[in-house]
Amino acid sequence: MEKNRYSKFIAIFKQHKFTHKTLIYFSIFIAVGLSYYFIQLNYLKSNYNNTKVTHASEISGKISYIYTSRGVVFCKLDTNSIGFKFDRSLNFDYDCEDISSFLETGDSIFKKANNDSLIVLRKGNKYLFVLGKVID
Repeated sequence: MEKNRYSKFIAIFKQHKFTHKTLIYFSIFIAVGLSYYFIQLNYLKSNYNNTKVTHASEISGKISYIYTSRGVVFCKLDTNSIGFKFDRSLNFDYDCEDISSFLETGDSIFKKANNDSLIVLRKGNKYLFVLGKVID
């Protein structure tokens, strides 16, 4: 007769006595975590939906807050309270080629109106990204 392939797992599970109290704590932990995630997501959607950086946008300032999700960058600048959203941009000249993993709090960013180039200044160095495009 073949042994149940999950018999080791079942034996380990039976050794640990999971009480109702443990399950309640675990459920509360999961509920709080999911609530925090959805509140953060809602906040980002409500504050950044209409402020996507486009070809016509002009921005200038130092990043005071940054959040990335699925390749999209959400950030606020110290010059105003409006949030901005950048689409994925890649520059393979840098170790961190994706703008979503490249940008940090404290970086200065500049973009002229009617231009798709985004310039990032960090510690005296100048870095270039083109919005929505790939630079090889």
